[in-house]
Amino acid sequence: MKRKVAFLACIVAALAAVFLVCSWMFIDWGDEGSDEYPGGTILRDSSGRILRVTLGPGDVDCRPFYAASPDDWIVKALVAAEDSSFWSHRGVRPMSVLRAAWQNVSCRRRISGASTITMQAVRLLRPHPKNLWWKWKEAVKAAKMERAKPKQWIISQYLNRAPFGSNFVGIEAASQGWFGKGAKDLGLGEAAMLARRASAPTNGGAPSAMHRRSSGATMFSSGCRHLATSRTSSSRARARSSRKSVARRGRFSRRISATGTFQNMGFAAGGAEWM
Repeated sequence: MKRKVAFLACIVAALAAVFLVCSWMFIDWGDEGSDEYPGGTILRDSSGRILRVTLGPGDVDCRPFYAASPDDWIVKALVAAEDSSFWSHRGVRPMSVLRAAWQNVSCRRRISGASTITMQAVRLLRPHPKNLWWKWKEAVKAAKMERAKPKQWIISQYLNRAPFGSNFVGIEAASQGWFGKGAKDLGLGEAAMLARRASAPTNGGAPSAMHRRSSGATMFSSGCRHLATSRTSSSRARARSSRKSVARRGRFSRRISATGTFQNMGFAAGGAEWM
């Protein structure tokens, strides 16, 4: 009996290995079409200021000129909301896939996903049906994309193509439409609202009217609280440092006598050594 089980396990492992190799060999990924967007025409003056934006197919407002930076609040908020390990994984999170598969099978319905930002960028570049086979192809393409392109290119593709509700496609159109400013000028709160909207673009109303939904909303809120805490801590540290510096200068300036000698500062009469 043990031999049969071991033999079957070897066959399954061999078939899985062949499947993985064939998938890697025959499921291809290329960046063709990565510079094509569903936008209209953007007219600018000589200084680069936008004068007029025409809508694209389906009256879509898309302005695909955002270049992502890890320091932008929208990037930080999106990573906190969608893919906390984005900067370290290779396109796919195997443990998340197993967890999602177990939850969906055990509950007999889809309650959890395991798509990374890279996998979503693959889907936005080349839309395809949502089924298990395409999900597998999406994962393979994401792994290949990670090998070919830097992280900032990948998250820029996502942010320039993701729907943000209404007729806004891409973070620049959404940022200008909802807040009247560029994506790089967004604050933490504004970025958090738009990042949440990117994960649920069909929610109606303005970003301030969005509500929390499911465990994903809880994870998102936790991630944004971490960002806010980090920002507050660093601001407080800078403030304390500034107050100490001002206090030191104040003590020294008040305690220098008219003759130029230090008084009540813990120095000896001649100022040669500490008391």
